Order: sequence, then C-alpha cells, then structure tokens
Amino acid sequence: MKYIFMALGLILALLLILPAFLGERLQIERSTFVSASPEKIFAYIEDLNNFKTWNPFLEAEPQAQVMVLGSGVGSTYSWEGEKVGKGIMTVSSIEQDKKIEIAMAFIAPVEGKADVIWEITPESNGANVTWAMTQDYSYFRRYFKLVMPSMMNAAFDSGLLKLKKQLEEEGPQ
Repeated sequence: MKYIFMALGLILALLLILPAFLGERLQIERSTFVSASPEKIFAYIEDLNNFKTWNPFLEAEPQAQVMVLGSGVGSTYSWEGEKVGKGIMTVSSIEQDKKIEIAMAFIAPVEGKADVIWEITPESNGANVTWAMTQDYSYFRRYFKLVMPSMMNAAFDSGLLKLKKQLEEEGPQ
C-alpha cells in the first residue's frame, strides 16, 4: 500500500510540474505558394466574407452561423455552432498587399484569445501565403500544447490548400 501511495504521489507531482516545462506560448505557422498576384491574394483574404469559403474549421459544421461585419481594420468575423463553438475575429491591423493581423477571441466551449496573421510574401509568378497563430495558455491548459500543433497544422494546411485552389483554379467567387 505504501508503494501505491508513493507512485500516486509521484504521478501527481509530475502532473503539477510538467506544465512548467511546456511553456505558455504556442505558435503555429503554415505556408503555401499561390500562383496569383500578391494584390489579388490580399484582396481575397482581406474580405472576411471569403474566409467562409476556405475556413477549414467549418468543414466539421458547414451549417454553423457565421456573420461578417464591416471591412478593413475593425471588421469582424464571428461564428457559432455546436461543433465549432463560438468566437469572434477582429481585424486589428492591415499592411496593404502584405499582412492582415487579427485578434481572435474564443468564447465557447473554452474561453481564450489568440493572435492570427495572414501574410503574403511576393515571389516570382505568385506569392507565398503564411497563416500563423500565437496563443498563450494558462498553467494547467498548457497540456493542450501536446495535441494542438498536429490538429492546427492539419487545419491550416487544409485551409491554405482551399485558398490556393480558389485563387488558382476557380478564381474568386
């Protein structure tokens, strides 16, 4: 019995200490090359109405409610659904034809905040599009960092592939 309590105590100690080694900040970044002009890519991404067509998170729940208000800095994209939860993205900064910065607030099922950047880097015959997200986690939520990279990398790759296809093959809709 003594060894069982010692083992349980050791496991508990590890669970309490492990988050300190995980760090609080998670950064996800994925990129793809798009054969379109940086101006065309930027204009498409900047219009949050278009995000509905390449947002990979809506694949799980296409009937989720999405609302876009405004354009440019201060415009918002909000969502709500059973599977996708509830949240809002607000455009916080725009560098014309280069970068869009977004403040994201997750409301449900878990509250949280993240910063998102969509960046367009000109290259010959097109541009590289980067989708990055940075999120800080409280001490015990740092365990999410063990699974989030693989989930988010797959989602970002899927979204960027849709974006690439829309801009290269189908053209903006």
